Amino acid sequence: MPISLPFPWLMFFWRRGVAMYDHAVFALYSLAFMSVLFIVLALLEPLHARGAQAVLLFVVAPVHMFLHLLETYRLGFFAALWRTVALLMVCAVVLMLFLLFIIALTAR
Repeated sequence: MPISLPFPWLMFFWRRGVAMYDHAVFALYSLAFMSVLFIVLALLEPLHARGAQAVLLFVVAPVHMFLHLLETYRLGFFAALWRTVALLMVCAVVLMLFLLFIIALTAR
């Protein structure tokens, strides 16, 4: 959560009426959805449903981010689209930082 909050703030810091609280709620809802999504992915693993897993990961997750941005911040289509692309890149960076943190803790 602390790693995630600065990134939505950077995408909206100039907009009036959007506070850090809004970004925290957005991030928590998004993390909750992704957690449930990864649970579903793990449950599909014994079934060897690689196609379903790929669709969930590469289609459902970005579509959720797009719709979540669109509705939460009341954006237009293209504003939500470029922010979704930016958010996907940020998510990759945050995931790498999180994994590096875990590796650093376990390497002791």
